[in-house]
Amino acid sequence: MASQIMFDSVTPSNVEGNTNEQTSYSYNLLRVGDSDQPVTVNWQVIGTGDSPVTADDFVGGALPSGQATFAVGQTLPANFSFDVMGDSVVEATEQFLVSLHLAPNSPAGTTLLTPLSSGTVRNDDDDVPEPVVISIAPQSLPEGDAGSNNPFTFTVTRSGDTSEEVTVN
Repeated sequence: MASQIMFDSVTPSNVEGNTNEQTSYSYNLLRVGDSDQPVTVNWQVIGTGDSPVTADDFVGGALPSGQATFAVGQTLPANFSFDVMGDSVVEATEQFLVSLHLAPNSPAGTTLLTPLSSGTVRNDDDDVPEPVVISIAPQSLPEGDAGSNNPFTFTVTRSGDTSEEVTVN
């Protein structure tokens, strides 16, 4: 079986911080299947939603991008991170996607099981609480051999105002 790459753990929602403060977003990738060749994954941040992030929201004044590489034999984790630059401007909470793309020299048959992950930069510059946002993301796994049981796992994420208990059915 060829390599399959997927998001593992992320920090999808953080407050932006105050002027001159930096807030880090970290992402881990997993590899399942063959690990006999190195695999490089290109990643980039893209603004999305009603209030998309812009280059000005990030350290360096550009939408972050880069590479994560799995060495021969490495299955977990390949990780990367980037920083949001805080400010004191009252603004909407902003959304982004992290998009994965296989590098041109990737081994034949390598696929991305989860090529996108969402993220949120929460405004912390006013006293109005952010709405509670619940999101659910499946973790894709290979089907497996006949007779094997691979449980489906879902990651439920809560962002926004976390000052009170919330129940989700």
